[in-house]
Amino acid sequence: MKIFLCLLWKEQRIFINIKYWKNRWRFLFKEVPNVVK
Repeated sequence: MKIFLCLLWKEQRIFINIKYWKNRWRFLFKEVPNVVK
């Protein structure tokens, strides 16, 4: 059970990281054109 929870937690963290980075990239792509102008 403990191992299962540990794995689940790791998966959760990876998922959150992916979401975070996606948002970061979206933000960057939105901002960069404004800066270029």
